[in-house]
Formats: sequence, C-alpha cells, structure tokens
Amino acid sequence: MEKMKLYGRSDIIGYILSEWRTRAVSPYVSGALMDLACGDNRLVRKRGSGVGVDRVGYQNVDVVCPDFSRLPFRNREFDTVTILAALNYFENPVGVLSEIGRVLKTDGTLLVTFLNQEVSRIWHSIKERNTTPRPAFNEVELITYLQAANLRIIQKKTFMFGVNTIYFIKRKA
Repeated sequence: MEKMKLYGRSDIIGYILSEWRTRAVSPYVSGALMDLACGDNRLVRKRGSGVGVDRVGYQNVDVVCPDFSRLPFRNREFDTVTILAALNYFENPVGVLSEIGRVLKTDGTLLVTFLNQEVSRIWHSIKERNTTPRPAFNEVELITYLQAANLRIIQKKTFMFGVNTIYFIKRKA
C-alpha cells in the first residue's frame, strides 16, 4: 500500500514552514530522539537517526500510533522528544505530555514549537479549517498543561521573525 504524502505540490507554504521549523530545532536535539506527530518525518531523516511517530502513515513515518497518550516505548527511552507545530492538534494534551514524561529520560528535553496565537488563528481560518480542537493557544495554556503533566519550561526562543517559538521543557525537580 502506498503511503500518503503530507505536502502535495500545491502546499509549498506548508513545506517551507516545515523546513524552517526543522532547521530551527535541529541544533537542540541530542541523543535518542522521538519526533511525535512527525508528519513526513523530516527531522529524523535530516538528523539521520531517531524515531518518527504519527497517527497517520504518511510517507517515511517510522511508527503509526493512534493514541499518543499510550506510546509503544519503554520508560525513560528518549533523550529528546519533539512536537513541532502539533500540540494544538491533540485532543488530550495533558495525557500526551504525561506520556512524554514517561518516555523521556530523567535529564531529557522536550522541544515544543508553535505559532503565536494571532498568527495561528489566521492560519487555521484560511488553511486548516476544522482540523484541530484548538486552532491556537497561548503560553499560559501551555504552562497549565505542563504543570498538570509534571513538566516545566526552562527556556524559550523565537524564530520565523518572532511568530514561532521553541519551548525547552524538562521534568519538574
């Protein structure tokens, strides 16, 4: 069976944004990597190692997992977990973040990116209507989800001319 492609020829903007996110996050990935909601698995492929997990069997996905709150991995397996521009698509973000806490090594890092709230609302109203339970959320909501999952932000950096942010997240001490 042929796998689906995430970005068709008509989605040049999606392709460019995915490349940009990958380049922004790549320098911060170390050790064993899991890219959750990996789409076309660009980060893992560019890095040359790791495992890309998605709910859909897009081209190049390593593991298809229908429920991200029940990942098929051992406890403390990954040094780095990434969620690039996808957390707002999760129906149960606290459950997913708690599960990431389980598979993340004690000193591991979760890297999360998302657009600022205003840009995300515009993007989802034009490009991706009705594809996400949360077209946009803000840092306060992220902090609330993280606290419920026993995680915390230790650093953040903006990129894409300030409209996108990488959050560096660790376990609570």
